[in-house]
Amino acid sequence: MRSIMAALLLVFGISVCGESPRPDLTFFNNTDSLMCFYEYQSDPDVCLEVRPHGKTMFRGECSGRQPQPMTVVLTVADGRQELYKRTALCEEWKKSDTFIIEQRGDELVITDSLPETP
Repeated sequence: MRSIMAALLLVFGISVCGESPRPDLTFFNNTDSLMCFYEYQSDPDVCLEVRPHGKTMFRGECSGRQPQPMTVVLTVADGRQELYKRTALCEEWKKSDTFIIEQRGDELVITDSLPETP
């Protein structure tokens, strides 16, 4: 009886403490511009700030259901101009979760670590 209880506790512990399906997204904003992060679509009333000259982290809202797509959107904070929008599966975001924001001349350039799509 004890061995059965121990086995059940082990299985329960692994399922509860297993890896989260939610990706941790990291933004390195190397510009003077305040940016806003959104999932799926921009919303002028809400801005999750990606501060200038800093590292900002957010956790994606993926559930345990796989495969599940998630869209990442970045805008300039003051004008809400959309600069970046890309959709990938949550598992792909978990593997490639880094964004670099740079100023190149008059242009803000955002690169991600996702593989290029054909």
